[in-house]
Amino acid sequence: IGSMPHTDPSEACALVSRHLKDIPAWPQLPKRSFKENMYAQFSEGFPGVVVTADKVYVDRSQDLDKPLEKLYAAYLENDVDKYPISPDYAAGLHSFLGLTNLSPMAVKGQITGPVTWGLTVADNEGKAIIYDDVLADAMAKFLRLKAGWQEKELSQISKNTIIFVDEPYMTSFGSVSVTLSKEKVVSLLDEVLGGIGGLKGIHCCGNTDWSVLLSTKIDILSFDAYNYAQSLSLYPSE
Repeated sequence: IGSMPHTDPSEACALVSRHLKDIPAWPQLPKRSFKENMYAQFSEGFPGVVVTADKVYVDRSQDLDKPLEKLYAAYLENDVDKYPISPDYAAGLHSFLGLTNLSPMAVKGQITGPVTWGLTVADNEGKAIIYDDVLADAMAKFLRLKAGWQEKELSQISKNTIIFVDEPYMTSFGSVSVTLSKEKVVSLLDEVLGGIGGLKGIHCCGNTDWSVLLSTKIDILSFDAYNYAQSLSLYPSE
């Protein structure tokens, strides 16, 4: 939900600052580098993660104990600075943070959600990490820290922050290929959302079981109202 077709972060940020004056958002630049692919972009620093030219996976042959201990220690201390997003993975974000011509009423950021990230990133045996209880729990805490770090940086531009958790894979929830319970999905999402102090939302680009997303701690639901308003209306109590 922040992707732009540019490869030059300065050009992308110039377009943002020119046209999105009230609530600007930092640009994701997937054409610039695979590291800015939405699955790779927030993987930096995850225990055992390997990012190649076209793939992200967790190498279980590595010793994961110490990196997991480091992650949990940072989580318990809410030390978001231990898990920043570097310019190599988000050139658009760092160019955006350097802009001096912004005076918005709010600022928006985004992060890949735990369902989408956990179903896409697998171990070296091809098993999606969301189906590993230890790695799934670590993943949610990891993304929480990434979201918190991003929000801290964006608050330098405006104290009013909006962070969206991007969950395109929620369109597969309930299918035979995704065997996840509603309780697990809500728990993972709420873990990530818990690291966001300002306004927080979830974005899902397709149809899904909206009751799941509406059961989380969100302030905003971002969706395609033109195509899916009717399906959302099936959940009036939520």
